[in-house]
Amino acid sequence: MTSEVVRIKSGDAFRIAFSILNDREGNLEGVELSTPDNRKHGFFLKDAHCPSKVRFSTFDELGMHKHYSADNYTDLVLEVVSYGFTVPNPGILNFLSSNPLFFQSVKSA
Repeated sequence: MTSEVVRIKSGDAFRIAFSILNDREGNLEGVELSTPDNRKHGFFLKDAHCPSKVRFSTFDELGMHKHYSADNYTDLVLEVVSYGFTVPNPGILNFLSSNPLFFQSVKSA
């Protein structure tokens, strides 16, 4: 996976982000998003290191990669959508985590 990030125009990011927020009434915990090419994925959760924050953890078929953190889901979804995570993809973490390579990389992290 390349570290290159595709930025979405701010107007488009705003529209997509609020569509995602409205679909879940502002609670994004457990929501999984992917990039349009279906190569990068992530999910929203509460930040275990700082309970007052929320997190978006990214992954691909080889395991976990990066974490984004913010004070609230609104700020966080605006950020991750601007990086190209725009496609709801329920179940992708479960699907990819069944790959032995994913498990090995998570175990060694």
